[in-house]
Amino acid sequence: MATYPLAFLLIIISILFYQYLVWPLGIFSLILLKMITESDQIMENNILWDTGLIFHKNKIEWIILVLIIWWLIIPALFMPYMGFNYIVLALALIIIVIISYKIMINLLGYWSLKPYHDVFSNTICDYTQSKAALQSLLEKNPEDIMAWAALTVPLSGLKEYDELNRAQNKALQGKLKTWPLIKKLQMSYFYSLLAISHENLKEYDLAQDYVDKALEYDDTGAMPLNLKGYILLKQQKIEEGAEYINKAFKLHVSQKELQLSKAYLFGKEGNYKRSHQIMDYILAHHPEYPYVYLRKGELLLEEGKLDEAKVYLNKFKMICPQDAELQEVVDKYAYRLDSN
Repeated sequence: MATYPLAFLLIIISILFYQYLVWPLGIFSLILLKMITESDQIMENNILWDTGLIFHKNKIEWIILVLIIWWLIIPALFMPYMGFNYIVLALALIIIVIISYKIMINLLGYWSLKPYHDVFSNTICDYTQSKAALQSLLEKNPEDIMAWAALTVPLSGLKEYDELNRAQNKALQGKLKTWPLIKKLQMSYFYSLLAISHENLKEYDLAQDYVDKALEYDDTGAMPLNLKGYILLKQQKIEEGAEYINKAFKLHVSQKELQLSKAYLFGKEGNYKRSHQIMDYILAHHPEYPYVYLRKGELLLEEGKLDEAKVYLNKFKMICPQDAELQEVVDKYAYRLDSN
């Protein structure tokens, strides 16, 4: 109960001494934001993992941004009587411009790629449906080069090689229409799609070539970083893959796809506790996401917990009967499954 009087006391102090606290607390908030955004030590801190706060890193960043606005920007813009000079005002304006620019770029990127994101999110692991949805987009606009690149993903999953070759040629020979401010993001997404299609066929060298092109355009994007790391893990290049998976996870920790890749990495590194922790979090918050059932079942097989593993693998099979990766897992652990 002593917490409440203390909180009220801090609020009163904050109000009474606002003009003396804004400078140090504003600068402290800037430093804290930088630490949380960039620090590998903070990202791997056991306390954050054990409390589950690791999955709320993006929300913590937003809270700190609000504190920066409260302690630095508002006083600099609207309270000049507090003794703020032009240097502090310039700092506040720079922060506003940077935040506004990032928000604008994210919004533009979201809307430009939304039709393709929607196809894959609505037809996840159902290649037949995603193929039909993308063909529908192309009927409306046969010159949609991004749609041709996206179409290579379900076609490679369905092993429809003639149509796949046609889609690849259309994508690579056409001219992708880009917007100046988000050209790098669009080009990165384009090459990532082509990389996924080759990864589906286990053509890892070609997949690496395309994902490297994607990273040339956007080396902080969640999709190419995650894809690069995943391809390396599939080739048992654990240390190399970890570099990319960890970077993607640090920058985009709230995305379930990156959370699952981090869990997959932990499993490869033998840290089953952390791997299960992440997957249990995904199951609690995104039970509709099918690939968590595959990875959970695979990890349980690795631990020799066959009965539990079958529950998750059967769940995945019900949702994604076309996915070839299930058969890979079954073949890998066939000796254990047969002996049970």
